[in-house]
Amino acid sequence: MIQAEKKFSIRQVVVPFVSIVIMGYFTYHIFQGDRGIIAYLRLQQTVSGNEKKRAAQQTLREQLERRVYLLRPDSLDVDLLEERARAVLSYAHPDEIVIHDGSVGVAKPKAIPSVTAKRK
Repeated sequence: MIQAEKKFSIRQVVVPFVSIVIMGYFTYHIFQGDRGIIAYLRLQQTVSGNEKKRAAQQTLREQLERRVYLLRPDSLDVDLLEERARAVLSYAHPDEIVIHDGSVGVAKPKAIPSVTAKRK
């Protein structure tokens, strides 16, 4: 029995080729596109980092709010007020010994620009 030769058709090549190219295009963009899996993972890392920063800032804010609350007239904490007055005004009792480390209340010297006189 002799088998009939099949005719070679351009359609038999073009349709699978175009299908493979289209599938490759979408597969590439699933991973590498602007909204792909890799971009999603980077975004998740950024979000988790920002959430950690936000939690740290929230903790700092709560601490500062507690200190501010203790300095309000209706809930004044005398010890905190004394601490702040000593730090800001550099006050101390006569029998106390104060050791300055140079970090509080010291003005930083300003840089003076060098001026050279032009000679004629």
